[in-house]
Amino acid sequence: MNSEVKLIGEFLTKNLDVPIYIDELEPNHEIPSIYIPQPSVTNGIDTVSTYNLSYTLNIKVFHTSSVHALEETEKLADAIRNNRMLITIVDGTVQSIGNSFIIRNVEVRGSNQNFASLILNWSSRYQYTKPEFPPLKGVGINNGVKR
Repeated sequence: MNSEVKLIGEFLTKNLDVPIYIDELEPNHEIPSIYIPQPSVTNGIDTVSTYNLSYTLNIKVFHTSSVHALEETEKLADAIRNNRMLITIVDGTVQSIGNSFIIRNVEVRGSNQNFASLILNWSSRYQYTKPEFPPLKGVGINNGVKR
């Protein structure tokens, strides 16, 4: 599991004390509950030495009715917004600004099937693999500067 997704799951659990299902939703899952699938990922160039991965995570919050699901999902979205869109890094496995990573966008979508969706977007930077080159042994100059 992506380390950022794990941290998001921990954040959601602190704000809504319900069971969380990750990667696979059981047919007879508990209600209320949260389902966190794998995020969709796109990549891009970031800097000369890093690349950027943009994540979209579509979390489903299940409840006894669509209205309750939407209310609980809005509470989770507000908790993220009130935290300045920052998710705190606990274990240090994610490269970030300081000790948090920034959620770029929070979106809530209701449905008529007793769940609501919480859609989160964020980006992470990763270092390119650097090739190993043997060190230079010595450099000799045979001629002077040409004019």
